Amino acid sequence: MSHRACGCPAIASEDWEGKVFNWKDKTFFVEDVSYFFSVPINVEKKVQQAAAKIEAKGYMLEEPLMILMQESSFSGKIYVAILPPEEADPQVVDFADSEMHASVCTRKEPKIGPGARVFRKKLRQQGKKVLNTFFWHVTCPECTMAEGFKTVMFAQVDRRKR
Repeated sequence: MSHRACGCPAIASEDWEGKVFNWKDKTFFVEDVSYFFSVPINVEKKVQQAAAKIEAKGYMLEEPLMILMQESSFSGKIYVAILPPEEADPQVVDFADSEMHASVCTRKEPKIGPGARVFRKKLRQQGKKVLNTFFWHVTCPECTMAEGFKTVMFAQVDRRKR
């Protein structure tokens, strides 16, 4: 995986679409984000605050940089991938008992809501219990204008209940 000059990772859709990931060794620093009818408020500021907290605690970012959004109507969360810390921290989570099913959304317009609903419904029809949905917005505004919108959707599926 390479990076563009802006810092966005250059990912190939086929490396993510339809794949299942085991994130038992992946940890994330979590920060709350306010939403207003599914639109994030000050998300850039919240990412900067999370970065400052991560640096202050001496945590290391995992490469490639992955910032997930857990979106909602009025409140959500951002998850910044970090290397596992040595001590427990209530702002650090892992997904040890989950599988992460991925689907790639590529469009000129970033309307992923309908695609996410179809993605979750497809997994439920396969007998999977979907716990949460996360979005990795891979393209920045510059890349979106040049290449189109690209987001990887992850559905957290409970491995214990099938």
